[in-house]
Amino acid sequence: MKNETGLVTEIPSWLYENYGISCIDCKMIVPGINLILSILTDERKTYFIKIFHSERSLSSVENEGNISNRLIIYSISAAEVLKNVKGTLASSISVSGHQRAVLVFENAKGRECTLCDEDLSLCADTLFKLHNLAPLGLNLPVFDADREYNKMCGVSDLFFSCTELKDHYREMIRVMKIQDFHSGFSICHGDPWRRNIFISNNNAAFIDFECCCVSSPCLDLGIMTWNLLARSTDNPGMSAKTSFFLNTYNSYSKQKFEFNELAPYMLVHEIWSIWFLLKYHLLTPQITLSAMRDSSAMFSMLKPYLKLYNEY
Repeated sequence: MKNETGLVTEIPSWLYENYGISCIDCKMIVPGINLILSILTDERKTYFIKIFHSERSLSSVENEGNISNRLIIYSISAAEVLKNVKGTLASSISVSGHQRAVLVFENAKGRECTLCDEDLSLCADTLFKLHNLAPLGLNLPVFDADREYNKMCGVSDLFFSCTELKDHYREMIRVMKIQDFHSGFSICHGDPWRRNIFISNNNAAFIDFECCCVSSPCLDLGIMTWNLLARSTDNPGMSAKTSFFLNTYNSYSKQKFEFNELAPYMLVHEIWSIWFLLKYHLLTPQITLSAMRDSSAMFSMLKPYLKLYNEY
């Protein structure tokens, strides 16, 4: 396939060849680094095709599909990954001259998560179940704060079009270096936010296990809290929701987690949100301004809960 535009017209033949599924309609629903297409079969069933960025290997994508399918039996995963005609979960497709790994999913059951208290309570319950599962023989990477630091501090100054954003980013990187991160042996989703969570039959289940890893529950709790507060750091309603979510999780857990324990993981996710824009050259002048504003607000909110250099 020559380019992303050609995917929509060529997917039906690719899908039939690789999965034996007849497709009567195909739409691109998420363009970007990862591409997501929806397809409708002649039996009126909907499937989703996720085409991963070129850095993902077939083996890592196969593992992601395996994680998604293994967690279905625990009602933690919302969508089954289909096997192709070769009996594997991961397939490959050519996009702009590059082979990229692919997974084909069944339609996720349920509705997208909202931020209402009932949904947040269900999310807390499912995350607690995930964090307390046995390893299940899954091949999961271990979250390594030092590795994340090295990756994100390696961004070239040439990637920054704004000196103010560069200085802000470098300051957050410096502060990250001196934080304490809990060691842990829990299975973590790695990117829990409402668009990755579906509600069905009084249960919250996840999609997109690309960032699934072994870590402390603080990782998922911090990212979930970051997502609740992002762009609303001065909103009392969002602050109340973060407290409700964390208190609900703590009601299930023997170990009680506090905001100051989550703050270092929230800082990592904040840095990552800028790093991602830099890595993929997505910082237009307008996005740069909003990213600087939002990131500065988040960092200011986190500072009272972080170790800072002036404390040494």
